[in-house]
Amino acid sequence: MIEKIKQIAQTNKQKIGIGVSLSNREYISRTIRAAESAADHGFAEIILVGNKSEINSFGISSQLQIHHSLNPEEALIELLQEKEIAGAVRGSLSSSKFLKEIKRQFNTPNIFRIALLETAANFSFFFAPIGIDEGASLAGKVTLIRAGTALLQLLNMEGEPIGILSGGRMGDIGRDPKVDKTIAEAEELVSILKTQGVSNNAHHHEILIENAIAARCRIILAPDGVSGNLIYRTLVHLGNGKSHGAWYYNLPHPIIDTSRVGPTFEYESAIAFASAIASKKL
Repeated sequence: MIEKIKQIAQTNKQKIGIGVSLSNREYISRTIRAAESAADHGFAEIILVGNKSEINSFGISSQLQIHHSLNPEEALIELLQEKEIAGAVRGSLSSSKFLKEIKRQFNTPNIFRIALLETAANFSFFFAPIGIDEGASLAGKVTLIRAGTALLQLLNMEGEPIGILSGGRMGDIGRDPKVDKTIAEAEELVSILKTQGVSNNAHHHEILIENAIAARCRIILAPDGVSGNLIYRTLVHLGNGKSHGAWYYNLPHPIIDTSRVGPTFEYESAIAFASAIASKKL
């Protein structure tokens, strides 16, 4: 999946902006290195958005452009709104400031992100929800699944299995009301996806995420945002897995979220991810 995304980006190279931290030199250096590597691989035409003097102090490649701003969170979204760039990557910007700008400039109270993750065994899949306040309702879950199926269509992987997780096994029904609710919702979600024509290949894998991976599910949905965030952190920070960025699905222009402390490969993949989505106008 990741290689397919990179191939699409190379074939349809777009102009992508990436945010650069204002003060942390380690973050600045990492962002620049990732952007240079992405440019070398032909994933995008890249604009660094941040403090020009700080960025130039690292001696950047001539392939990269700089948009000077002392408020890069605001500037990056403005460039996107003004269509100066086709897509944006958060890069090493502050999460809270960046999210605030997204909600303000796009006038949306809710966001839906779906992440591109990879296990230590190199199996890649789309995963949601990853924010603690995301995917709380059945409608929200359907929206996240639709985001995943749109991405699978982009990769010519329609019909791949979808794994729906819950808080327990079917045999656990009756042990805890909260667990019972997640199981009932997972079963209902599978039915809704079939009824609405979203997918006939969605399956409830109960609490057994390992079974969803074994079934090679290319979209996996956690029961809620808290458990999703924990799964994400466990995989990426403890389980030798990788994140390649997370797409903000419900916005008019492609934005890919990254961790401010993310490794170089995450930023590089995120640039390719943004370029691929922008090229297909998802």
